[in-house]
This record gives sequence, C-alpha cells and structure tokens, in this order.
Amino acid sequence: MLLSKRIAAVLVGLTVLAGVAMPVAAAGAAGVTQATTITFVDQAPVKAGFGGDWSIQVKVATAGDSVTTQDGTVDITVKGLAGNYATGLPISGDGDVYVSPPDGKPALAAGTHQLTAFFRPAAGSGLAASHTAAPATVSVVALTADATVAVRGASSKTPAVALGLSGTWASTTKTSPPGVWTVDVTPKGGKAKPIYHSTISQTTATTNPLTVPITGELDRGVTYDVTATFVPSSTIAAGLTLTQAQSTSFSTPAMSLTESIAQPITVPPFVSVLALVLLVGFVVAVCLLGARLAARRKATRAEASPAATEPVD
Repeated sequence: MLLSKRIAAVLVGLTVLAGVAMPVAAAGAAGVTQATTITFVDQAPVKAGFGGDWSIQVKVATAGDSVTTQDGTVDITVKGLAGNYATGLPISGDGDVYVSPPDGKPALAAGTHQLTAFFRPAAGSGLAASHTAAPATVSVVALTADATVAVRGASSKTPAVALGLSGTWASTTKTSPPGVWTVDVTPKGGKAKPIYHSTISQTTATTNPLTVPITGELDRGVTYDVTATFVPSSTIAAGLTLTQAQSTSFSTPAMSLTESIAQPITVPPFVSVLALVLLVGFVVAVCLLGARLAARRKATRAEASPAATEPVD
C-alpha cells in the first residue's frame, strides 16, 4: 500500500514536470529564427534607355518551406543614392519579387547603377533578415536631342522662329523634352542690342517644332541673326545628350519707292535746334538787310532832289 502511494506520487511529479517542460521547449523553439537567402535571379546587366521600363527578378528562400507574402517584404537600394530606391516590395507565393522603376521616383541617370536587395521579415515570421551578396547592374543609356532653329515667313511682316528637337528622345518617348528656350534676334554683325529677346517654356505636350512669332520691330532691307539655346529641365538633364542649334539668319524685303517716300524722316533733336537757330538768324539778317536798303534808297532820293532856295526881298 505504501509502495503504491509512492509510485502514484512519482507519476504525479513526472506529469507536472512534463507539463512545465513542454511550454518551455515550445518557447525555446519560437525564439529561434530561420536563416533566409535573397538573390538576383539573373546576374546579367539590364540595359534600358533613360526613363524607360526595366525589370529584375529577385528570389527569397529558406532551407525549408518557401517564403510567402505574409513573411515579409523586400527593399531595394542603389549605390550612390540616399535612402531606399524601392520600399516594401511584395513577395509572391513562391518567393519571387520583381523590381522595376518605382512611381514617383526620378528616373535613374544615364550610366551604370548597382542594386542591392534586402529581405525585411515580418514580425512573428520566425525568419531572419538577409541581403543579396552580389549586386544587380542596370545600365541606363542617355537619350539624344538635336536642336534646330529656322525662320518661317521671312518675307512677311511677321516672321516666326521654328524651334525643333529631333533625336532618340522624340522617337522613343513620342513627346517633346521639357525645358526652356532662349531666342535672340540681332542685326547681323552682333554689335547692336537684340531687337527681340524671349524665353519660352516647353513641356512634353508642346508641339515639335515650337513656332514663336518675332514681335520686335524689324527694319526693311536688313539681315538679322537668330540664335536659340535650349536648357532641359533638371528632371531629365541627367539622361539627355543635347546638341545645341547653330544660329541662322534671314533678310527682310527692301522698301519699294512708294514706301520710301511715305516713310517719315526722323530728325535728331540737336539738328532741329540748329535749324531753328539758322532760321532765326536768316530772318534777322533779312530784316537788317531790308532796313539798310530802305535807308540807302531814302538817302539816294534826298541827294537827287533840288536844294530849296530862300526868297529874295
């Protein structure tokens, strides 16, 4: 009887110990994190034009089960750029992540860029963080823009400057590169001040070529030089190879005889004052000469008259 009680006490003690040991073991298992690996699937460099689309595949895995959407997300950094290039990219059911240019971020500049991927495990996933051992390479090719300037309607009263941009930007994006044009129209020789100067903003929706009327006053029968410079927007300058336009010239038609006669004569102020002084001097001289001639005629008549005699008593 006593032995039976001792055996029962031992069994109860073992049961209690087992009940305590099980949650401790479970807690220890929960505290262990499982290692992960993250790699770029294709190590070959990706090539794209500036502002164009590209895609890189990333794989997240563990030694056991595959990583799923609930297990975490992936961040991407670019060497030389501050902060994350892409944040919180979702993981598909088989551990795949696809990286492409994120919305709201400036396009990568022309050149070669190295990307690193980071696995950010979700809380409670039991997975360890990891990052790619070797970077992926994205090679961005600059687009080109060749500026041109021409004059339309040179023989009309209101000629216009046509500003164009050709090259791979126009052929690839089917838009105009955003930026600012500066146009100057100067009498040939460049010594005089421009008779027309203007800055014109251009957007991606601007018609190519952009036509700008010359609103300055042009003289007839004169040759003018036209220069135009384009400065691209800062958002695309890092991915655009620009060739500036060469200057051009045009000549306005000469005046006809009728137009020349009808043309008002502009006299400088000092010439008008000089003419007035000469006119006043001439009038005074004429008056003095007239007075002198009148006095001389009077004297001549007096000399010609017979002398008056006194009567004789």
